[in-house]
Amino acid sequence: MAEIQSMKHYNAIPILKVCPGKLTKVLRQEEVTNLEEKNFIRKSLLTPVAIDHQSMLQPEVKNKVHFEMRIERLGLTRIGCELLEVNMDNLHLSWQLMEFPESIITSSNYKNDIIEFEISVLYKIEDYESFVKFIETYNVQFNLFVVKEENYIKIGSGQAYLSKVLDTPKTKIAEQVQIFYTSGYREEPILIGILKIWYLIDFGRKIVCNLNMLVDRTSRAELVSLYTTPKSTQSTEYTRSSIESKDSQDSPSSELSQFYDVDVTDSEVKVFQEALFLVLNRNKALKTTQSEISRELKDRAEWLNEEAIWRRTLQEYAILCGKNPFDVQWRQWRNEDTSQVLLRSFPIQPRHYEPSLEITICHVLFFPQSKPYENNNISRIYVEYAFLKMDGPEMEAEESLPLPPPNIESTFNFKKAFQIDSKRNQENCHILSHMIKDRIPLKISVVGEPRPKPQELIQTCTEIGYSEVDFFEVIQLETNREILEYSIFDSHKRNPIGRMTIEFGGILALRKMALLALAPEEYNLIV
Repeated sequence: MAEIQSMKHYNAIPILKVCPGKLTKVLRQEEVTNLEEKNFIRKSLLTPVAIDHQSMLQPEVKNKVHFEMRIERLGLTRIGCELLEVNMDNLHLSWQLMEFPESIITSSNYKNDIIEFEISVLYKIEDYESFVKFIETYNVQFNLFVVKEENYIKIGSGQAYLSKVLDTPKTKIAEQVQIFYTSGYREEPILIGILKIWYLIDFGRKIVCNLNMLVDRTSRAELVSLYTTPKSTQSTEYTRSSIESKDSQDSPSSELSQFYDVDVTDSEVKVFQEALFLVLNRNKALKTTQSEISRELKDRAEWLNEEAIWRRTLQEYAILCGKNPFDVQWRQWRNEDTSQVLLRSFPIQPRHYEPSLEITICHVLFFPQSKPYENNNISRIYVEYAFLKMDGPEMEAEESLPLPPPNIESTFNFKKAFQIDSKRNQENCHILSHMIKDRIPLKISVVGEPRPKPQELIQTCTEIGYSEVDFFEVIQLETNREILEYSIFDSHKRNPIGRMTIEFGGILALRKMALLALAPEEYNLIV
């Protein structure tokens, strides 16, 4: 506050300007610069000045320019994976910008043919004009290498044009670079991957200010050229006396005395100090309060979203159990009875699945010293079941297999598809929905064939064991296709004698069908 107290009894430009809710510094240099520009225009009436337009159009670069490039991920196409047939750990990516050293990166973090890099490279540009010329003339080439026996072998390349960054400084520009397979034996390039990158250019504070001053400098150049034309071509003639009188009237001291000649008292200084401290404290308090409010609102929004999803999940659970979804109470999910309910995520974009249920009986395995090995009369086995009013030979495996040794799987891959469209297959949907609601299991039997005997023309097959599939448990899964294992029970004693592996397809379509069939009409269903 030493400067504020010394403002008494002299002409001064205000150093601080207090606005509602904001404290803004006003530098004395801005006011002085504006006055100097006005004086420069008036003096040019007497002395012509040569203007270099090129120097005015080019900003004076005081701070160093920074160019940042981030390599996010590389996604390999199916053709690329089949064509390369290399280990993901041996892939390397390289590129070079201007005279900077070549950059080579690698990553071991890959999943589902997607290689995650997440690496940023920051370039400090010393010569801005050369950088602009480079990115407007050339492109940056990305090369994909594979390491074999300590040798780098180039397998693909792609090019990126970075000139768009000059139009939007301090703005991230995302781009996808196509990587093509390079080989002398192929005439047409083959797309093997997509490289996702983004880049931006940062001029720094001083350069941005200079760029913003370009308009003012250009207008000043136009004014100077106008006033320095010969007097014969001007519409108005000025005399030396009129110019001197006008110059004396508009001098810097007259402008300062007109606007900033004030007499500050001690009471005014004290009031100003109190107001200043009040604004500063209020801004500090508001900043803290706003951050706390923002954080609390964000937490509450996340909590409400989680609660809403839980409530809808419980309502769907009630529908599939044959109960009224509107009986579900708020925050009921915290009770022990519903602690095992899975929270289902609702996708933003709709997912379309074929309205069919696929059941594939993959493998059958028996334990040692179980029933099939006690009966020496059994030589071969097969699987069968009845489902949706379908029975008989069409629901039996195409062929029987020899009885396997203990703990050895027999592979059937017996696959059947059942249409469950809610409009065209109403009977199937009705049967399936009641099986889900009433927890009626699907029984899949393992049947044994006796050894052939010439003296017996007719031989009877016997059921060795069976497995039970509960579709209510199947539709709790969040994936559309899943492989599950079920126990094989003895047909008479219900003791586990083996395992059966079954693959289900169209689980989400089955869930949607059950919800549409069991939900009340007034319930707003989201599937």
